[in-house]
Amino acid sequence: MNSRKARQIAIVVASGVIAAGNGNVLAQHHVGIVGIVASVAAIFFTGLTLAGRVAGRPQTFACPDPGCDVTIRTTGYDADANHWYRTLAEDHTRHGRATTV
Repeated sequence: MNSRKARQIAIVVASGVIAAGNGNVLAQHHVGIVGIVASVAAIFFTGLTLAGRVAGRPQTFACPDPGCDVTIRTTGYDADANHWYRTLAEDHTRHGRATTV
Protein backbone atom coordinates (compact mmCIF):
# COMPACT_ATOMS: atom_id res chain seq x y z
CA MET A 1 0.00 0.00 0.00
CA ASN A 2 1.41 3.38 -0.93
CA SER A 3 1.60 6.28 1.50
CA ARG A 4 -1.15 8.22 -0.28
CA LYS A 5 -3.63 5.36 0.19
CA ALA A 6 -2.55 4.98 3.83
CA ARG A 7 -3.18 8.68 4.46
CA GLN A 8 -6.62 8.41 2.86
CA ILE A 9 -7.53 5.45 5.07
CA ALA A 10 -6.24 7.24 8.18
CA ILE A 11 -8.30 10.34 7.38
CA VAL A 12 -11.50 8.33 6.84
CA VAL A 13 -10.99 6.32 10.04
CA ALA A 14 -10.19 9.45 12.06
CA SER A 15 -13.24 11.29 10.75
CA GLY A 16 -15.40 8.27 11.60
CA VAL A 17 -14.05 8.15 15.15
CA ILE A 18 -14.53 11.90 15.60
CA ALA A 19 -18.05 11.74 14.16
CA ALA A 20 -19.00 8.82 16.43
CA GLY A 21 -17.57 10.59 19.48
CA ASN A 22 -19.45 13.75 18.62
CA GLY A 23 -22.66 11.77 18.17
CA ASN A 24 -22.18 10.18 21.57
CA VAL A 25 -21.65 13.55 23.28
CA LEU A 26 -24.72 15.00 21.58
CA ALA A 27 -26.81 11.99 22.66
CA GLN A 28 -25.67 12.44 26.28
CA HIS A 29 -26.92 16.04 26.09
CA HIS A 30 -30.32 14.84 24.86
CA VAL A 31 -30.03 16.32 21.39
CA GLY A 32 -32.65 15.06 18.97
CA ILE A 33 -31.87 12.28 16.51
CA VAL A 34 -32.07 14.61 13.51
CA GLY A 35 -29.43 16.90 15.03
CA ILE A 36 -27.17 13.96 15.84
CA VAL A 37 -27.46 12.44 12.36
CA ALA A 38 -26.86 15.81 10.70
CA SER A 39 -23.77 16.50 12.81
CA VAL A 40 -22.30 13.02 12.38
CA ALA A 41 -22.93 13.06 8.63
CA ALA A 42 -21.36 16.52 8.24
CA ILE A 43 -18.20 15.50 10.09
CA PHE A 44 -17.86 12.18 8.29
CA PHE A 45 -18.46 13.57 4.79
CA THR A 46 -16.01 16.38 5.45
CA GLY A 47 -13.44 13.68 6.19
CA LEU A 48 -14.33 11.87 2.97
CA THR A 49 -13.90 15.09 1.00
CA LEU A 50 -10.52 15.69 2.58
CA ALA A 51 -9.46 12.10 1.84
CA GLY A 52 -10.48 12.61 -1.78
CA ARG A 53 -8.29 15.68 -2.04
CA VAL A 54 -5.34 13.73 -0.67
CA ALA A 55 -5.79 11.35 -3.63
CA GLY A 56 -3.81 13.75 -5.75
CA ARG A 57 -3.92 16.96 -7.62
CA PRO A 58 -5.93 16.92 -10.79
CA GLN A 59 -3.92 17.24 -13.97
CA THR A 60 -5.35 18.65 -17.17
CA PHE A 61 -3.96 17.81 -20.59
CA ALA A 62 -5.08 19.85 -23.59
CA CYS A 63 -4.67 19.51 -27.33
CA PRO A 64 -2.21 22.11 -28.65
CA ASP A 65 -4.01 22.33 -32.01
CA PRO A 66 -5.54 25.82 -32.44
CA GLY A 67 -9.31 25.67 -32.18
CA CYS A 68 -9.40 22.16 -30.68
CA ASP A 69 -11.23 22.07 -27.37
CA VAL A 70 -10.20 18.56 -26.30
CA THR A 71 -9.02 18.41 -22.69
CA ILE A 72 -8.48 15.40 -20.46
CA ARG A 73 -8.52 15.81 -16.68
CA THR A 74 -7.08 13.09 -14.45
CA THR A 75 -6.78 12.63 -10.70
CA GLY A 76 -4.87 9.98 -8.81
CA TYR A 77 -3.33 8.10 -11.73
CA ASP A 78 0.26 6.88 -11.79
CA ALA A 79 2.93 8.36 -14.08
CA ASP A 80 2.39 5.76 -16.83
CA ALA A 81 -1.34 6.40 -17.04
CA ASN A 82 -0.84 10.16 -17.00
CA HIS A 83 1.70 9.81 -19.82
CA TRP A 84 -0.85 7.85 -21.87
CA TYR A 85 -3.55 10.50 -21.31
CA ARG A 86 -1.11 13.31 -22.12
CA THR A 87 -0.12 11.57 -25.36
CA LEU A 88 -3.79 11.07 -26.28
CA ALA A 89 -4.65 14.71 -25.63
CA GLU A 90 -1.64 16.13 -27.46
CA ASP A 91 -1.99 13.96 -30.58
CA HIS A 92 -4.74 15.73 -32.52
CA THR A 93 -4.86 12.97 -35.14
CA ARG A 94 -6.08 10.48 -32.50
CA HIS A 95 -9.11 12.45 -31.34
CA GLY A 96 -10.08 15.10 -33.93
CA ARG A 97 -12.21 18.06 -32.92
CA ALA A 98 -14.24 18.05 -29.73
CA THR A 99 -17.97 17.92 -30.36
CA THR A 100 -20.88 18.43 -28.02
CA VAL A 101 -23.54 15.76 -28.21
